[in-house]
Amino acid sequence: TYFAHRVYLSRPSASCPQTMAVACGEDFTIALTDNGDVWSWGEGEDGQLGLGTTGHQNKPAWVGGRDVFKESVVLVAAGTRH
Repeated sequence: TYFAHRVYLSRPSASCPQTMAVACGEDFTIALTDNGDVWSWGEGEDGQLGLGTTGHQNKPAWVGGRDVFKESVVLVAAGTRH
């Protein structure tokens, strides 16, 4: 079964962080912003969204930033069954 999800990322004002990198896995997406925050959304039944849950997320949800990871995030990657 294939589910197509259309997600629109917009930057409503100059104070909003800019998306620097996007990685797409099987039915989920991860984004990295210019301030080092990581966001994810999509199907999360295996915990692949990094949110501490196994539910689906229809809108981008904050995973963490420097205060959570203790290091600067410079790249995001995603895949299928690895």
